Amino acid sequence: HVRSRRQRQMCIRDRDRAAALAKKLAEQWAVDSRHRAAVDAQYVKDEKLRYQSLVTQIIMERINTAGFKGQKCDLNVRVNPQGIVLGISVDKGDSSLCLETKRAILSARSLPVSNNSAVYESMKKMDISIRI
Repeated sequence: HVRSRRQRQMCIRDRDRAAALAKKLAEQWAVDSRHRAAVDAQYVKDEKLRYQSLVTQIIMERINTAGFKGQKCDLNVRVNPQGIVLGISVDKGDSSLCLETKRAILSARSLPVSNNSAVYESMKKMDISIRI
């Protein structure tokens, strides 16, 4: 009889230890998941900025900057997963520079886009600022 009480107490302790360990592991997994999500979000943000910079560079290489000193053009460019331009809308800026910028974008045929789906989703509508 004494032995079975002791065995029950040991089983209860083991069960409590297992429950505490499971709780600790679940908490650690939640912390790790939040950390991974933050790292992933930062990666997407950094990659989006990198691709916006590449697109800006491509545009600047195709613009004749003569006569546009001090001018700016802010626009939004929509692209498909292959980098084909689906649309360009001007937000604000010098109308002549914006027209030249649109021409430069369309002359590129396609723009660089990420193969990473999360990065593409964040950049399929890019805000581009051209400053001369």
